[in-house]
Amino acid sequence: MEASLEQNTPFPSDHEIFGSWKPRARIAAMALVILIGATLWIHASAAPEWYDSGVVPVSDLAQLTGALLVLGALIGGMVTILFPGSARSASRSPIIIGIDRNQLYVSGKGKFSGVAKKVTSDSGAPFAFSNDQLYIADPDQLESAIESVLVSLNTRIKPFVAIMSFDNGKPRPLAKSERQLIAEAVSRCQALEYVFITPVSPYFDGDLPERVQRAG
Repeated sequence: MEASLEQNTPFPSDHEIFGSWKPRARIAAMALVILIGATLWIHASAAPEWYDSGVVPVSDLAQLTGALLVLGALIGGMVTILFPGSARSASRSPIIIGIDRNQLYVSGKGKFSGVAKKVTSDSGAPFAFSNDQLYIADPDQLESAIESVLVSLNTRIKPFVAIMSFDNGKPRPLAKSERQLIAEAVSRCQALEYVFITPVSPYFDGDLPERVQRAG
């Protein structure tokens, strides 16, 4: 996913990030399937003779079908309503991580709007995920760096993460391979969902490094 944050401008809406999802229609569809399944289940239990009057008794099959419809609708509701809804809600309070060579700039929106810090390793030295040749030379080090950010914020639920890229404080477009390495690192961290904020986007926060430096 891509969108691309000025501290004084709104973050991309969940519609811009995820697209339309029509929760009312999804809830209505789930409720309809539950209603059909529950009706079949109850009716087959209360009046089995209605289903067993033919050559082959099917009341047990009808009960099982009704139960499976209810169970399937509940599981489907988690996948199509609960999980997407949680991600959309989290996207309204994103943690913004600016990746630079061997250092991270961290900010946020919503309940994380007061966050502004530069993150280094536990020893206080820069991280070692970049070298002179490669922007992302060690994805495992990058994963550790991002994980340390999320742990330090002590979030109770998995957060939504917005990724921006810099090179010595200047906006830097990512190559496809670099973006893939970053995506894999973020996916392995305690992030609910993530989005790339590209330098060409009107939402890109080009002042993030300077602002974080001042705050630190």
